[in-house]
Amino acid sequence: MKAPVRSFEALAVRGPERVEFARVELPEPGPDQVLIEVSACGICGSDLRLYREGEMEAAFFGHEFSGRVVSVGSGVEDFKTGDRVAAGLARACGICEPCQRGFPNYCVSSANQFYPGGFAQYCLANCAQGFKPIIRIPDAIDDVRATLFEPLSCAMRIATRVTVARGSRVLVLGLGMMGMLAALLLKKSTPGVCIVGADTSAACAVRSWRCGPKRERSRKTVQAFGSARSFLNRDRAESSSSFLVADRVSSVMRCTARRLRSTCTARSPIPATTPAESKSTKKAN
Repeated sequence: MKAPVRSFEALAVRGPERVEFARVELPEPGPDQVLIEVSACGICGSDLRLYREGEMEAAFFGHEFSGRVVSVGSGVEDFKTGDRVAAGLARACGICEPCQRGFPNYCVSSANQFYPGGFAQYCLANCAQGFKPIIRIPDAIDDVRATLFEPLSCAMRIATRVTVARGSRVLVLGLGMMGMLAALLLKKSTPGVCIVGADTSAACAVRSWRCGPKRERSRKTVQAFGSARSFLNRDRAESSSSFLVADRVSSVMRCTARRLRSTCTARSPIPATTPAESKSTKKAN
């Protein structure tokens, strides 16, 4: 018989570029809480920032994870033991100040939505006051792909905020996870769209180019200015479904300034005062 789990390992930030495994007591889910056995966890850019700076901004580390529900607390109606779930802001509380101002991604409830986070064997999710940081996933999606739920949701918001007509040319600034997902979504949803991606990192540009459809790649892609200029001077019928990447944003902007109909920047809007800024202001005072 398998011995009951009483504690588990979780990755903890101990200082700038210093992490280690810590032993954590297995929590019992309280009211409106769900205990999840973590299967996989992605690494977000914000996780890398926490790792480099060595200072935790929230009570958890890792938020792009998937797993299986092992127990639920009282008041939980949307989930049951055995459900496969993925982390991501499925529903904000809708009543706090950021939510009222139209910034649900800064919902006050998100500060303690998980414990100890996705970089652990188990994670507690808080679903109080209508807040919902997890969603059920179908069996057709494996655990690793399910970790893309949160970043893909963000990328979808970026892509849907841009009006792109059939055959348009779209410049995507920033070819990290958000930029590439937004570009691929635009390619998938808009017939004949021409995606031009730009990043200040040559390595990012090359990696992103390899993710593009093989039949649509430009041979001289990473030669930023020349390739973008020659590419966009081609016959429209030839270039309308192509995927181009360049490593110099300024060069791409110069040679596409009057040719592109839409610009998609892979960055979410930021409110005038975020919870993190408010915290910093309080410390300064």
